[in-house]
This record gives sequence, structure tokens and C-alpha cells, in this order.
Amino acid sequence: MMHDQILLDIFNSLGSLQLQAFEFFQALSNGNKETTWELWSKYYIPNILQLVAIIMGIWMVRHQIEKQHISNLESQNEKIRTDLKLQLRQEIETTIDKLNSLTAIARNFPSSLAMSLIAPKADIKFGRQPRPIPQRLPAFNERNAEIQNECVKLIVAIEKYEIVAPQLKVFQTAVNVFHCDFRQVFLDYMNELLKILPFDTSDEQRLKTGIAVFMQPLPTAEQEEKLRQLGETYSAILDDLGGWLMDFRTEIQTITLGKLFPENKASIRQPIDPDCIVIKTDPESISKVISHFESRTQWGREKKEIEEQVKKKYRKKTS
Repeated sequence: MMHDQILLDIFNSLGSLQLQAFEFFQALSNGNKETTWELWSKYYIPNILQLVAIIMGIWMVRHQIEKQHISNLESQNEKIRTDLKLQLRQEIETTIDKLNSLTAIARNFPSSLAMSLIAPKADIKFGRQPRPIPQRLPAFNERNAEIQNECVKLIVAIEKYEIVAPQLKVFQTAVNVFHCDFRQVFLDYMNELLKILPFDTSDEQRLKTGIAVFMQPLPTAEQEEKLRQLGETYSAILDDLGGWLMDFRTEIQTITLGKLFPENKASIRQPIDPDCIVIKTDPESISKVISHFESRTQWGREKKEIEEQVKKKYRKKTS
């Protein structure tokens, strides 16, 4: 509306200027005897002022149009940024939900195994045929493979949206730290489980032998203690991941929804154990967490070793 009014004023001013110019030239052609000052006062000065007003009006219209254009572009860009943040949140939340479900089941495996060993021990004590424990190695391996696959999906999602929320890259490092620790304890735990878990026979073997499950000797006291220690480490590493996923959920809510709900704040995890790592995405917290991961974890030690190997290889090439 404002632009229309300015354009209308310019149009009227142009019409008035055209009429005054016509009168001026008509006065000259009729041999008008007015003095120069009178002609200036009557024609020139008003025309110049009209021309200045027209130029100012045109500048104002152009300025308003450019300002409106910039405002429209910024509004469009803000909408795109908001949509991308919400898309990022939805994709990561889906993976976090899946990981939470998988880790909740996996972390209970050691305690479930300990409970399952009670029944066959009692059977042996009372002279009965021991019942096979229900845990199976293929199911254990499959669940752990799913956890590692979902971790890879989480890393890919973080990399995919790095330009949208670069501060979330600290969680990529956290997942790498978990993956490094988890891989080693999983292998150690699996090697011990191989010695005690029964395994189901194939349909063909069952028809030939009549045996559905091949039993293995129950663990000795020494084996059971080793299984307990490995199980505790295994569950503790999964607990670390679960805590970091909670932090991830908190931070991603703040990043993606903070402007939409400025009066609300997502609660930050406050573990009882002061040694627990809580991940936040302000620059100071990121610096502290990355420093801890690089100096006090197996992932950090392996990272330094790889970097040193690459440097040595580069020095050999350039020497």
C-alpha cells in the first residue's frame, strides 16, 4: 500500500511538471516580458523542486522494494533453516529410539545369564539332568551387530547435517569412543560365552541324532567370575552410550526447538557419579569432552597411534 501511494505521488508530480514546462515554453514563445527572476520563481525553482521530489520518491520506492525483498529472502531462509533442523531432529531421534531399545535389552544380558545358570546348577546338585540355559550366541551376536549398525547410522546422520548443526559433531566422537570400547569387550565376552552357551542343532541333525540342543559344561567358578567381570564391563559401556544418547536428545531439542519455545529449557542430565561424562554443546564443554576422549580413552590412544604412523610415512616420502 505504501509503495502504491508513493508511485501515485510520483505520477501526479510528473503530470504537474509536464504542465509547468508547457506553460514555461508557451510564455517564451509569446514573447513574455517577465524578468529572469520572475521566470525562475515561476517556472525553474518549482520545476527543480518537483524534480528533486520525484528523484527522492523514486529512491524511496527502490529502497522499500529492496528492503522488502531482503526481508522476504531472510524469511524464506529462516524457514528453510527451521525445516532442516526439524528434519535433522526427526532422523536422529528415530535412530536414538532404536539404539535405546537395543541397548536396554543388551545391557540386561549378563544379569539374565547369571540367573539362567542357577537352574542347571540346582539340577546337578539334586542329581537331575541339567536343563539347557535359554541364551544363544547367534542371538547375542545379532543384537550387538544391530547396535553397531545403528551407531553407524547415527554417525552418518551427524555428518549429513554437519552444516546445519556443527556442534553436534562432538556426539560423533562420543559414538566412536563407545564403538572402540564396545568392540573389544564384545569380542572378549563372546569368546567366553562360546565355552558355555548351548547351541541348537539343525533340523537335519535333529532328525539324525534326536538331539535338539548341544549342551556344554557349565562354567567353573573361575569362568563364572570372568564372565561376571566381562558382563559388568559390557553393561557399563552400554550405560555410557545410553547416557550420551540422553545428552544428545537434550542438545538436539535445544538446537532445533529452542527458538520455537524460548521460555522452556530441556533438562541436562545430572548423574550421581561425578566421573560420568555429560556431553553439552557449548564451546567450552565441547573442548573439555574432546580433550578427555583424546587423552583418556582407547579411541584416543588408537587415534594418536594412527596419526603418528601417517606422519612417519609422510616424512619417509618427503625425505
